[in-house]
Amino acid sequence: PAEPPRANALGEDVVNSSAAEPGSESAWVALDSQSDASSPNPIAPAIVARISADGAVSDEQTLPSREEAEAGIGPKGAAKKIACPAPHDCWMVTTQGWLFHLAPENELRLPEDTDPAFQGLITFRPPDEGLPQVTPDAPPVDDSGLPEGPPAPTGSQLEEPAPAKSTTTAPLLSHVHTRLVRRDTLELSFHLAVRAQVRLLAQRHKRVVASTPTRTLAAGNRRLSLRLDPRRWPTKLNLQTHALAPLPTVSGGGGSGSPGTGPNAVATSLAFPNALAGGRSGPLP
Repeated sequence: PAEPPRANALGEDVVNSSAAEPGSESAWVALDSQSDASSPNPIAPAIVARISADGAVSDEQTLPSREEAEAGIGPKGAAKKIACPAPHDCWMVTTQGWLFHLAPENELRLPEDTDPAFQGLITFRPPDEGLPQVTPDAPPVDDSGLPEGPPAPTGSQLEEPAPAKSTTTAPLLSHVHTRLVRRDTLELSFHLAVRAQVRLLAQRHKRVVASTPTRTLAAGNRRLSLRLDPRRWPTKLNLQTHALAPLPTVSGGGGSGSPGTGPNAVATSLAFPNALAGGRSGPLP
């Protein structure tokens, strides 16, 4: 007769990972509840247990332990991956990236690693054999038959260092032009180097007679329209800009200058061109 199926010793828990412990006939498993496995909770506790070859479960632990919880250490997420490189030496990582070392209590604690590389958050892993190697999906450039370059200089030849290229911050605004539409609407066109907040004010002497709302515009060619009152014709324009991203740098002496070129909030006063009364367009002075 067929052997009846044995009951699942782990109950309804989900096994996220398992690792055999060298030198023994048992393995450590990283457990999680079904609800947390389908919708991970960052404050879920981590559960690990030892399972023998015959399926018996022992040494179930919840991390952080009760002593650690009483010391103020809160949950660090469910157990995600586990590995045992040596007997009585296992490592477990949680869903939130916390690392626990599993070892007998009588074993010496590992010394603190004071390497500067471990003093902050590690966000980059250099390529190694543990990372999958991505094969290029295109053939290499065919440079056969091309003329060879000049011979490499020998140690006896002196090379003059290339002059350093100066860089400067590109202007936020460029290619600023105005024109009068239907004799009572001012249209301001310009180019934004980065995403920015822009507002145009029209002033008659020191009093604001018309203004646009503050608008957030993406980088590129943009326009603003401002309705004017012929009875209160402005004498000056006030262009307010605020860059929402770092301005790019350019080589040499910079690009074409324009009002409002600073990387932070800038309010630039511009003389209102008399040429607008005739409906002509041109760059702002």
